[in-house]
Amino acid sequence: MKKLIAHYSWSGTTKKAAQKLAKKEGADLLEITVPGHVYELGMRQMADLAISQLENKEYPVIAHDQVPLVSYDQIIVAAPVWSGEPAVPAYSFLKELAKRGYQGKVSAFETDAGSTGKFFASFAAEAKSLGLDYDQK
Repeated sequence: MKKLIAHYSWSGTTKKAAQKLAKKEGADLLEITVPGHVYELGMRQMADLAISQLENKEYPVIAHDQVPLVSYDQIIVAAPVWSGEPAVPAYSFLKELAKRGYQGKVSAFETDAGSTGKFFASFAAEAKSLGLDYDQK
């Protein structure tokens, strides 16, 4: 089974965890990035922006390259928890997967500083609404 760990990391914590997971799983690694300075605000301002983006489903554009995402059997999306939800760029990545016609399994991995909140339920709902095959293990 060919696996990819796609990760978004604001502080570097999720990136480190994704690197360890990729090594353990024998998976490829892809960093999800947001161009420009979208999230270079203070923590509180960034949280307010993310909440607004989630409420309006106005997710940021992500930088993506020509990685053949459709060639993977499973893609694990790693993201931090922001206000009880997946970091907004994770949703942008799910939209990209749906746009590219990804047919494999999608699952989630999170890092948090206290509580997972609705992270997994929200991620699963978004993936399913986009027609992706969500599989949380």
